Amino acid sequence: MPETLLYDVNLQTCPDAWLHGHWRQRRRGPGADTVFSRAEEWQLYPTGVLQLLGTAGQHAGGWQVERDARLGRPYLTLVLPQEQSRALITRLQRAPDGRAAAITLYLANGVELVLDYVSSPESGRP
Repeated sequence: MPETLLYDVNLQTCPDAWLHGHWRQRRRGPGADTVFSRAEEWQLYPTGVLQLLGTAGQHAGGWQVERDARLGRPYLTLVLPQEQSRALITRLQRAPDGRAAAITLYLANGVELVLDYVSSPESGRP
């Protein structure tokens, strides 16, 4: 199967809905261990529900997109009962048909994560 071509998205104008869905961690940079950095699977539901699955177990919480006032850079605010973090979205790549995507997050603790899009959130709603 040929590799899908992904295009960089303008982060200042991309709709928040493009972040909804099931994502799988492809790469993790060095840095401190957190529930977020150890999560292998991420579910970002349109309702603001966040579900993580990984070596630290399964965790549920919330998420939302915030943009800084000056440059409009998007951040994810991530909230779990035991931990909170912010993640700067440094790159979003997407196929023209939306069936493939990749997102690069820079967590507040300095860990960079690359997540690949797996499926839409409709495949399992909380």
